[in-house]
Parts: sequence; C-alpha cells; structure tokens
Amino acid sequence: MAAQMESIFRIKVSGAGLLDVNGNYDVCDSISKYPTIPTIEKTAGNHFRHKPEFMYVHLSHKQWEYAIYLQPIPEMGFDVKKSLWVLARINVNNDNKTPPIVLYYAKRRNNDNVPPPNGWMPIGGIAPTPKTELIQLQIPKKKEPTSPLKKAIEEANRDENKMAEIMFDLSGKSNKKLGAMAKNKGDNKGAGVNKLISNPRRTINQPGSKSKDMRRVRGE
Repeated sequence: MAAQMESIFRIKVSGAGLLDVNGNYDVCDSISKYPTIPTIEKTAGNHFRHKPEFMYVHLSHKQWEYAIYLQPIPEMGFDVKKSLWVLARINVNNDNKTPPIVLYYAKRRNNDNVPPPNGWMPIGGIAPTPKTELIQLQIPKKKEPTSPLKKAIEEANRDENKMAEIMFDLSGKSNKKLGAMAKNKGDNKGAGVNKLISNPRRTINQPGSKSKDMRRVRGE
C-alpha cells in the first residue's frame, strides 16, 4: 500500500549578497519565535499581539534565525498602515523581544501571502538583492499512533465473532474494575468491616421465632 502524501510549502531564498540569509524558509508554527513589532496592529489574525500573522523562518549555518514576514516600515517613508515584505534577522541572542534587524524589503503584490520573486531592496543587507521562489514538496503524511483497542475494533468490524469476543472481554474487565473499586472502598479506614459487624442482619439470615431452630435454641 502506497504511503499517503501531503504537501508542504517553503520559500527558497537565493542570490543575496548577505550569504547567510540564503536557504530554505519554512512556515513557522511556534508563536514564541515571532518577534514583537510595535508598528504591527493588534488583530484577530495575530491573536491581538504586535506580531506578524504568519512567518517563514530559516536557521542559517551560523545558527542565526532569519524570517520573512509582513510589517509596516514607516521609517522608510511608507504609510504606517501599509505592510511590506521584510527579510530580517530575528531572536537575536535568543530573545524574541529584541527588535528584528531588517535586511531587505519588498512591496506586497495583490495581498499575496507569498513574497514576490524579485523587487527586493536592501536596508541593512548588501547587494545583490535576494530572489525568492515558492517550492511545493510532497512528503509522507505522518501517521497517528493507533491504540491496541482501536486496532482490535477495526479488525472486529470485519468479523462478528471477533467483535463478540472483544465485548465479552471488555465486560469482564469492567466487572473486575467495579469489584476492585468496591474492595478499595470497603478497605477505607475499616469502614466495610465495621459496617459488617454493626449490621449483621444484612448478611445473616435469622431463624423465625416459631421455627424448629429457635425452639431448639430456647431448649423446647
């Protein structure tokens, strides 16, 4: 049986004069890595934080983190409400509160969530400017671990006799569990023993007053 596949997307950065930024950028799912940027408005998309709504991240050979995301750059003369693509170094000294070092920027096209392939300009980086490419990969889909019980039930669904055996076993285990619970409850501070002694009528059948047994007791 062929393995199930799933698609993932990444951004490939190449040709940048700052060589350390070149490489593959993957979608970042860890909110702790997202930088705090005061110029980004709080919205539902960023959980009402001054953070990007999404981000592509790359770990370089120097073990530095670089990211591609959207943010306003009013210091470059752009409208404070206009978001541009930036390529920046983030989490300097492993601190996500450290302001990112923006190296390159590019204008957003058609409200895309993918950076443009060209048109990047340097800020803190050096020429030549990078080129970006969207890459789609097919990788084996991760299988969720199957519990023994679920596996047995799936097999039993194809065999009525097997299902009957499982239900019988489950019933037996439930009865044992209830028995153990009752025993543990009875053992609690000797409550069960005291109850038995103080209430013998609940467990001992008393002979009737006119029965042969009682006349024998009275010596009749």
